[in-house]
Amino acid sequence: MKRKTTPSAFDRLRHRFPPIPLYRSDLEEIIRIANVRELTVRLSDDKHEFESIDDLKENQGDRIRKLSIIISPENSFLLSVDVEINDDGITLITSRDDKLLPIWHEIKEIIEKRLPWYARFMRPIIWIYTSAFVLWLTPKPEQLTEDLEWLTRLGHAVGTLSFLLSMISLIYLQTSKGIYLQRQHEVKGIWDRYGEKVILLILGTVLGVFGKVISDKLLGQ
Repeated sequence: MKRKTTPSAFDRLRHRFPPIPLYRSDLEEIIRIANVRELTVRLSDDKHEFESIDDLKENQGDRIRKLSIIISPENSFLLSVDVEINDDGITLITSRDDKLLPIWHEIKEIIEKRLPWYARFMRPIIWIYTSAFVLWLTPKPEQLTEDLEWLTRLGHAVGTLSFLLSMISLIYLQTSKGIYLQRQHEVKGIWDRYGEKVILLILGTVLGVFGKVISDKLLGQ
């Protein structure tokens, strides 16, 4: 036997996503989940509150960087599901309440569907440091015997590609922040059209360089 515990309104469940582009349909689905359960939805940014998505779009334009979505039972100030969207990403928070936890999980699934497989690797600072560290470790050709000069080529290739990935990460972070108050097919950004193809091209290049260097080494070229 153990003592029964009651979750506190201040006991919160939290999950953080990297910057992900969300669209009007995602926002509508989140609001629909709340409306079905007859919960109150509040939309706001740092300065204003908005009555609806249309009100938000009319006053803030087709794309916004910051938005707070608070879903709560009527007249409740302690129990809520909060979706905080800003330049750093998306934070999903909820009180550990039996009625709110399923909503939190449903919203989490909506956001996860928009999460590209490569989003967690889009970290420019890490790639910059990786590039600098690899190039620092790379020996000069005159420090190596002829049969080990491939290490220099490999180091330069990895360092250069790491730097390129840091630039790609910066572009991704700048183009993936906030919410588009449009349908996905209405958004005509270059990254939205070709972003994944660029990432695959970079990864293919990385694998190609490794394969070429290793095959040259094994074949004694």
